[in-house]
Amino acid sequence: MLDQSAVAGIGNLYAAEILFLAGVDPRTRCDRLTKPQWERIHPAIMLVLQDAINHEGSTLSDGTYRNAPERSGQLPKHASRL
Repeated sequence: MLDQSAVAGIGNLYAAEILFLAGVDPRTRCDRLTKPQWERIHPAIMLVLQDAINHEGSTLSDGTYRNAPERSGQLPKHASRL
């Protein structure tokens, strides 16, 4: 998921959230994922990215991410539910 040529916009934070929601061990190589795991990952991607959009992104404690009006993103960790 971190390969931006495959899917743009999924960094470490969102990838971890997606795999958590999908119930997939992040140490699993993608070529070893089962069909049911892939089928859980897709809706998790959609939920996490939609939550990120709705909450204007994610700002960690370092405060480096700011949205257009210069506010922190408000996406809480593990905000989505499958």
